[in-house]
Amino acid sequence: MKNIGRWILGWGCAVLLVFGMAGCLTGSGSKSTDRSGESPGEGTNSTATISTNVLAAVETLRVGDLVKIDFSGTTAPIPFHEENIKQDGTISLELIGSVQAAGKTTGQLQRELNKEYTRFYRNLNVTVRAQERFYFVGGEVKKEDRQIYIGPTTLTRAIQSAGGFSDFANKRKIQITRENGKIAYVNWNKASKDAKLDLPIYPGDSIHVERTLWR
Repeated sequence: MKNIGRWILGWGCAVLLVFGMAGCLTGSGSKSTDRSGESPGEGTNSTATISTNVLAAVETLRVGDLVKIDFSGTTAPIPFHEENIKQDGTISLELIGSVQAAGKTTGQLQRELNKEYTRFYRNLNVTVRAQERFYFVGGEVKKEDRQIYIGPTTLTRAIQSAGGFSDFANKRKIQITRENGKIAYVNWNKASKDAKLDLPIYPGDSIHVERTLWR
């Protein structure tokens, strides 16, 4: 009887030990999740949202932008339309008249026009394109020219897009002239080390690097 009792006691302890280890492993996993504060998917969704917002900002049409509109897929085609967005933010199109364009992306305007034109042509397809935007980099850089604006950029990146500085560049006082005429100056030596000083560059901006008096 003593041997049977010992055998039962031994198995009981083994079972308790197994369940105890499982509980410890489960608790460890829970603490790891709590420290993260978010699931892996949350970080990915946040990044995707930021990327979408940035892209939309780049593609947003503005007053003065040249808009090109193609019509296809119908037996009664509408002529190709090309127009600069008026001061009131609109363009004028055949059949549907005045349409607000400024403040919308090319995709948003395209969907709106496709919807409007289905009232007249069932199989009509509308394609909206905007003229490429540029900024200019001149002065003491290796490739003085206008650069295509393909997305958010900064002064240091803009200088890189122009091939970098020439041997006679004054890096301490680089002039940025905004499209509205406002002027800002940046010390490249400081901006290259501090992102807060690396000013953003927008379409229509002009960057000029002065020639230094000392080499």
